[in-house]
Amino acid sequence: MQLPRLVIHESGRRWADQMRPRMAALPLRVRHSTARADCLELVRGQRGSLVFIELGADPVAMLELIDAVRGHDPDADVVVVAEPSQASLELQARELGAAVFLVQPIAPSVVARAIEQLLRARTARRRPAGQRPGTES
Repeated sequence: MQLPRLVIHESGRRWADQMRPRMAALPLRVRHSTARADCLELVRGQRGSLVFIELGADPVAMLELIDAVRGHDPDADVVVVAEPSQASLELQARELGAAVFLVQPIAPSVVARAIEQLLRARTARRRPAGQRPGTES
């Protein structure tokens, strides 16, 4: 079975550098993108990607990216990190498919915990009714 992909999309490398070590123990393939086309290429053909998007300096373009990601992978879980001045965009981001919306300042450990919770929820959804955790065959 192919590992789920975590795509970290941001304008620089700050989040990627901070998140990679925190994701090392999880069953994920971590990828980084700084360009919209690269982000979409990383989710194209994937099912159930996890995509981290920092709204950054161009929140409108990033909202459009959320919609495009969900168009390429309807099963994708999108985690959005926003500046305090962008907090009012939460409803719009969620309507476009964001599963998690966090406002900075936020510790990388909080983002990592949100991603872990999304992974656990996926595992629980895939488990046959009545099967207990840890008894998967």
